[in-house]
Amino acid sequence: GPASARGTALSARIAQRAAGARRVATRRWETATASSPGTADVDVLIVRRTGEVDPDDLANDLLTGSVTPRKVLVGEDGVHPWPRPRPYDVLLHDTPLGRGLTRNTLLERSTASWLLVLDGGMRASEFLLERLLAASEGADVVHCPVADPVDGLVGALPPEERRLRTLPYLGSGYLVRRSLVDEFGGWNSEVLFEGLEDHLFWRRVASAARPTTLVQQVLLRRLRPDPDSRPMDLDPHRVWAAVGSAL
Repeated sequence: GPASARGTALSARIAQRAAGARRVATRRWETATASSPGTADVDVLIVRRTGEVDPDDLANDLLTGSVTPRKVLVGEDGVHPWPRPRPYDVLLHDTPLGRGLTRNTLLERSTASWLLVLDGGMRASEFLLERLLAASEGADVVHCPVADPVDGLVGALPPEERRLRTLPYLGSGYLVRRSLVDEFGGWNSEVLFEGLEDHLFWRRVASAARPTTLVQQVLLRRLRPDPDSRPMDLDPHRVWAAVGSAL
């Protein structure tokens, strides 16, 4: 049913608070202490938000895989990790600024032709990057299913415009050409669409009929966070109605 007046008001306050935080937030980079460029023309973008697990294990999965990325870039969005040497560049936001904005900032530091887009709380097979790259010829986006402890196997369907209009069934966990991300102007960073950044990305991929490949032979695993409330949780009808105008 329709959102309550309280939910709508709280959603608006969250958006206003986030906009204010973005104006005054401090952002700083910590450079990798020890890393050697990988063999593939791929940079990994990982954003960790409040409640998601430390990305060290995921980064290690990728840096020790059968094919290794050029570099791993991690955005700690409002998370305050213990200072320590890490084999990847880290972007630190003292307050949460949103997954889309954080990803776009990571993008500015990337130099590879391909981007592997992941979230904090994921774990990867040692063959993930190898299998995705093997399926990349002729595709702009290559993706794989994600094993979720609550929802089961998700993202196991290709992007279909009709289906995406009613269901945000595809999220992160994809390899995408940098040129396509640049064409799209990066990821949507509006506070209203927190949690729908990847859905909006897939909507654009589908509406532009860009070639994609779904690789079923490899999976990502998601470890469940306990996320903060987002406008989408509090007032889903208004947010969903606004998605169409954001494309």
